[in-house]
Amino acid sequence: YTWAGFFKERRFLLLEFPLLRAARGARGPLRVLEVGAGCGVVGFLAARLGARRVTFTDYLPGLLSNLDRSVELNAEACDGCELRVAHLEWLSAVPGLSEEAKRPVGGDGSCSGGDASAFASIAAARRLPDDETFPVILGSDVCYEDPLPEALAHTLSKRLATPGVAWLTLP
Repeated sequence: YTWAGFFKERRFLLLEFPLLRAARGARGPLRVLEVGAGCGVVGFLAARLGARRVTFTDYLPGLLSNLDRSVELNAEACDGCELRVAHLEWLSAVPGLSEEAKRPVGGDGSCSGGDASAFASIAAARRLPDDETFPVILGSDVCYEDPLPEALAHTLSKRLATPGVAWLTLP
């Protein structure tokens, strides 16, 4: 399933991504972070358009497993690009917001039920390093409920390299 915002994101990537790649060429390979990756469609398109490293992130274990499988299935088509999957929870970027929001999570990757301790263990093992930044951050249909906009804004400010560009499409 692909969210409607992906089609706008795809248009941007097809038209503008080659320019971003060229601009970064003199400063090394282009690294991309996809936030709220879901199945990773936007990140795979960035890889096909010349990114040298794409990091797909989401917050539920089931989504991380799905992304792992997507990477396996698409790795050959993205030859020359390093693809990796990591856990990134935006709510933790705002002190106290994780506890306040109490977003339900299940260890099975669903949004409810499951084993919370298993979820915490998976999240810790696959966590994106705190100090890692990216010159390009992409996201498609990522803010669909409160308090995600505030959390995403804080995450972007922490993860976006200088200089850098974040391109998001919202529902």
